[in-house]
Amino acid sequence: MRIEHQTFGSAPGAAPAVDDGVNNMVLGESGPSVSLIGRPIFASYRGHIIARTISGLVLKLPHAAPIYFFPRADVRLDLLGASPTMGLFDECGVANFYDVVLPGSIIIDGAMSFAMPDSSLAEIVDHIGFDSGHEKGCEVVLG
Repeated sequence: MRIEHQTFGSAPGAAPAVDDGVNNMVLGESGPSVSLIGRPIFASYRGHIIARTISGLVLKLPHAAPIYFFPRADVRLDLLGASPTMGLFDECGVANFYDVVLPGSIIIDGAMSFAMPDSSLAEIVDHIGFDSGHEKGCEVVLG
């Protein structure tokens, strides 16, 4: 089991930031927040649809790319494999990661979930998240 510690926050002395939309970080308040996207969204990789929903959530973190969450029922769970990685996110809790397994490709730690997130993020329980900033990860498209 790999355990990674993730800290999403500003550098000492730097102004904190918030997301003013879905992808735009601006200076201001700090701290994670979850909001309903309110339009269709899907996650894909090389033409393979991994998740599609009209009930997507976005987790906005200071100084990090947004993470898009899909209800488990709207995710192709047959394309996810268990990963030994667990991540401790200071503002969110412990994340369990999944590898996205496709014909000819594996995206290591390409998806995540929080079984017991911080109480302010309770909406993401029973959801699978895809990090839009994952270097070789899935593409998340808003409809």
